[in-house]
Amino acid sequence: MITVSIIIVNYNLTEAVRTLLNSIKEQVKEIEFEVIVVDNNSSDHSIVDLKEKFPEFRFEFLNTNFGFGHGNNIGVKLSKGKYLLLLNPDTYLINNLPFKLFQFAEAHTEFGVIGPKLIFPDGKYQVSYAKYPNIKQELLYSIGLIGIALRLLYRLKDLLYRKSYYNVDFVFGSCMFIRSNVFQKVNGFDEEYFLFSEEDKF
Repeated sequence: MITVSIIIVNYNLTEAVRTLLNSIKEQVKEIEFEVIVVDNNSSDHSIVDLKEKFPEFRFEFLNTNFGFGHGNNIGVKLSKGKYLLLLNPDTYLINNLPFKLFQFAEAHTEFGVIGPKLIFPDGKYQVSYAKYPNIKQELLYSIGLIGIALRLLYRLKDLLYRKSYYNVDFVFGSCMFIRSNVFQKVNGFDEEYFLFSEEDKF
């Protein structure tokens, strides 16, 4: 039985996907999993080469790019796992993350969606969750201050409270661990959103 379906939507990021797939092969242990790579009609076509290099993973090549949400919805329709791990192509895994997310989800059935802490390659903190969008927040985004402010705020929060997890409005779509039945219940991503903000509904 497949426990976790790892779904990656790609558009012209072949080398990043290669790094991610290698990290999956190295890092994912102790659970049954599958990997589904959905290519959103990349213009460079180089992703095709990865299908031969990673025959154990499934590749789905779309003829039209209808956006990030659509690509993930396609991947989920092809999946068989109890849980979904949606990953951006420019991420990579460390510390057997899928298994740890699975353990947390099994112990905390009150959560339908889980997002891990994200870090940059140099180890610096990366924002991984936020409050629902509002006008004030969008204004800060427009002048480039929100990213800096959020990183400082969330880092301070971690240092002060030292909690292992928080309830948040939503987690960022770069890494989302979702119960498959929850994804189905809300009918997946809203495909009216081509890119960005599609994860707010979860």
